[in-house]
Amino acid sequence: MIIDTSDGPIVVYAMKTDLARSQAVADGSPRPVYAEHRAVMRSADDGPAATEIVGPSEISEAG
Repeated sequence: MIIDTSDGPIVVYAMKTDLARSQAVADGSPRPVYAEHRAVMRSADDGPAATEIVGPSEISEAG
Protein backbone atom coordinates (compact mmCIF):
# COMPACT_ATOMS: atom_id res chain seq x y z
CA MET A 1 0.00 0.00 0.00
CA ILE A 2 1.26 3.50 -0.76
CA ILE A 3 -0.05 6.37 1.34
CA ASP A 4 0.56 9.89 0.06
CA THR A 5 1.42 12.34 2.83
CA SER A 6 2.53 15.98 2.91
CA ASP A 7 6.08 14.65 3.53
CA GLY A 8 5.91 12.32 0.52
CA PRO A 9 4.66 8.80 -0.08
CA ILE A 10 4.94 6.07 2.53
CA VAL A 11 5.14 2.41 1.51
CA VAL A 12 3.34 0.10 3.95
CA TYR A 13 4.10 -3.64 3.86
CA ALA A 14 2.88 -6.14 6.41
CA MET A 15 2.98 -9.90 6.74
CA LYS A 16 2.29 -12.47 9.39
CA THR A 17 5.00 -15.02 10.12
CA ASP A 18 6.23 -17.49 12.69
CA LEU A 19 9.38 -15.55 13.51
CA ALA A 20 10.92 -18.20 15.77
CA ARG A 21 10.50 -20.90 13.13
CA SER A 22 11.85 -18.76 10.30
CA GLN A 23 14.89 -17.80 12.39
CA ALA A 24 15.50 -21.46 13.27
CA VAL A 25 15.35 -22.46 9.59
CA ALA A 26 17.72 -19.68 8.54
CA ASP A 27 20.11 -20.30 11.45
CA GLY A 28 20.26 -24.01 10.62
CA SER A 29 20.93 -23.52 6.92
CA PRO A 30 24.36 -24.36 5.50
CA ARG A 31 23.86 -21.76 2.75
CA PRO A 32 26.20 -18.77 3.13
CA VAL A 33 23.54 -16.32 1.96
CA TYR A 34 21.60 -16.77 5.22
CA ALA A 35 24.66 -16.01 7.35
CA GLU A 36 25.45 -12.98 5.20
CA HIS A 37 21.86 -11.75 5.46
CA ARG A 38 21.86 -12.15 9.26
CA ALA A 39 25.12 -10.21 9.56
CA VAL A 40 23.81 -7.34 7.42
CA MET A 41 20.46 -7.19 9.21
CA ARG A 42 22.07 -7.30 12.67
CA SER A 43 24.44 -4.48 11.77
CA ALA A 44 21.55 -2.36 10.48
CA ASP A 45 19.07 -3.25 13.21
CA ASP A 46 18.36 -0.55 15.74
CA GLY A 47 15.81 -2.61 17.65
CA PRO A 48 12.06 -2.62 17.30
CA ALA A 49 10.52 0.32 15.49
CA ALA A 50 7.83 2.40 17.13
CA THR A 51 4.48 1.23 15.78
CA GLU A 52 0.87 2.25 15.84
CA ILE A 53 -2.00 -0.03 14.94
CA VAL A 54 -4.59 1.76 12.84
CA GLY A 55 -8.00 0.60 11.77
CA PRO A 56 -9.44 0.59 8.25
CA SER A 57 -11.09 4.00 8.70
CA GLU A 58 -7.76 5.69 9.47
CA ILE A 59 -6.11 4.01 6.48
CA SER A 60 -8.82 5.07 4.04
CA GLU A 61 -8.72 8.65 5.37
CA ALA A 62 -4.93 8.81 4.84
CA GLY A 63 -5.03 7.56 1.26
